Amino acid sequence: MEPPFDGVDGGDEISIAALTAAMAAGNETAFRRFHGLYWHRIYAWLLVATRGDETLSEELTQKTMIKVARNIRTISTAPELWAWLGVIARNVFLDACRTRSRRPAFVEWSDATVSPPDSTDRADRELIELLRECIGELAPGDRTLVEQIYLNGESREETASKLNLSYKGLDSRLVRLRARLRRLMLGKLLHDKR
Repeated sequence: MEPPFDGVDGGDEISIAALTAAMAAGNETAFRRFHGLYWHRIYAWLLVATRGDETLSEELTQKTMIKVARNIRTISTAPELWAWLGVIARNVFLDACRTRSRRPAFVEWSDATVSPPDSTDRADRELIELLRECIGELAPGDRTLVEQIYLNGESREETASKLNLSYKGLDSRLVRLRARLRRLMLGKLLHDKR
């Protein structure tokens, strides 16, 4: 029978060193606690990296967790742990890209909204806030277009007609805007990790 893992350091703050040491010792309770703390964060990072492919992101998150379980060592701080997890997740993602010999397709946002989900997941809220920040950095006309289509739910046909564009022309513009938003978000995510 394994010893219980409480992993608290002071109040309710988890001790990363105690958590990772217990994981390295094979403590299942510590692994469950780690999974609860980091699964969604890794998944959110991979969701951005895979350009919204939820199925692939889930698969890669599980592969990342398996690699973590196989290679865990004692790590003293949360930033060190997140940096290590980021390297593992990135390598798992790159391996998947090489295996598939293509880049995953970007998610189509036609039915998506960026209103906060019902969950209180901090990573989700941070990604949504980052998306809103990046939308705010677009040129006024581009920002209005993104808001009309993705936030206000206006149809593409109606918007194309208002802007005197063909449907294909509007679609091409939206593809470029989504790519720009993706680059802005990834740039900010990578900058924040340093």
